[in-house]
Amino acid sequence: MKSICLQKKIAAGLEKTAAILGVNVKQYRGNVSCNPIPDGYISDKKCLFDSTAAMSDTSPLIWGHKFAFGSINTFGLMRGDYLVVQQDTSLPDIQCDTYFISRIEPGKPIFVVLTNEIISIFESDISSDNGLMGLRSPEGPVWSRDHSVAEQWPVSMLRSGSGGRPSTHLGTDVPAGGFEILMPAIENVELHQGLRVRTAAGNSYHIWSVETTNFGCRLTVSADQV
Repeated sequence: MKSICLQKKIAAGLEKTAAILGVNVKQYRGNVSCNPIPDGYISDKKCLFDSTAAMSDTSPLIWGHKFAFGSINTFGLMRGDYLVVQQDTSLPDIQCDTYFISRIEPGKPIFVVLTNEIISIFESDISSDNGLMGLRSPEGPVWSRDHSVAEQWPVSMLRSGSGGRPSTHLGTDVPAGGFEILMPAIENVELHQGLRVRTAAGNSYHIWSVETTNFGCRLTVSADQV
């Protein structure tokens, strides 16, 4: 009973902090596989983003992604929800960043990830399946026969080194670029090796591995080459 009472008081304190120092955010939730923003709008809130729970401006780095803590009223929040910072006339230089909630623990600030890319995920024509763990034959940036799996999901995407040499093994081959993506889990969608990823800028990749972690869904992808 004392523990529950203490957690409620901590939550109330976080909410008061956000009301005084926080920024306006809109909460979104991806209930379907496409367009979690703006289709999944839920509510307006106030949130104070800082890089440590003690608000000491020391960034917690996990796999290089930009994590932060958020002081906010946690009522109605779930892991995977998006928080989008809104414009404010009193703060003309504010950055309208998009975060997704990575962890929620009782009596503590939420753990969020700053996103820097928007991706859509596709599955190649099933007739091209080579039977190897769901891997589809790479076709480069060709999308006419692909089936949509998920569309317009904000994610954190970072360069993670070389993705390995192409299977042609020619002397002129250039190693494909390797990237890592951290994103919320998508309800009723199972991501697997071989799916295509396309960014908002039109760059295309293939998924090489999928890992479900305590901080979100972690993907490694390799850049398609023409």
